[in-house]
Amino acid sequence: MTAAVRQVVTVDAPESPELATMERGYYVTVYDRIDNAGTARVGVVAGPFRSLAEAESRRGPCADEARRRDPWADFYSFGVALMERHAPAKHNAAFGLSLDAEGFVLPVVVS
Repeated sequence: MTAAVRQVVTVDAPESPELATMERGYYVTVYDRIDNAGTARVGVVAGPFRSLAEAESRRGPCADEARRRDPWADFYSFGVALMERHAPAKHNAAFGLSLDAEGFVLPVVVS
């Protein structure tokens, strides 16, 4: 059984002075609703990426790799989030992603 990768709608919020100075990046994220009471786990799968387009282009491959490693991943939702940039996602290497000198994921070159 293969679950469809769900589309996440991005809404542009007005920039506040705090957001304008915050160093941010786009991340591929995962959401796992554990039960019907609303209990859930959320996490960062890969990132940070410089652009929404780069993160979106990796969402499907990251979801596919997660499903290959964890059969329960069929029930997870994968999306993209813009958030304050901290340490790189700990799973980048598992998805074949490398970082540039500034700490962003290098674009994936398809030959």
